[in-house]
This record gives sequence, C-alpha cells and structure tokens, in this order.
Amino acid sequence: MSTFKISLSEKEKESRDNLVLPYLPKDNQEESEGKIYYAFDDIDDWDEEDPDDDLDI
Repeated sequence: MSTFKISLSEKEKESRDNLVLPYLPKDNQEESEGKIYYAFDDIDDWDEEDPDDDLDI
C-alpha cells in the first residue's frame, strides 16, 4: 500500500481550476501604454559596434 495519491477528488479539481496564479496574465487585462524613455548622459559611451567593450572580456 502506498501513501502517495495520484488522483484528485472533485473538490480538489474544482479548487485547482479556480486558482488564479499571480504570474499569469488575466484574460480581461487591458494593454498598457507604458514606455521607457532613456536619455543619454554625457558620460554614456554607446558604441553600436561593440556594446560590451567596457566589460574587458
């Protein structure tokens, strides 16, 4: 006899189906208009050719 139960009761199935996980998007969630704007400072050294140049790898 084992102590591990694989099957679910009807109450457990219903609870599982009604559970809302916090990391899943809601079906009725509206699209957000959030945008990130970045303004380069004088000390920013942006190089399209090698953006990782400052990592000294």
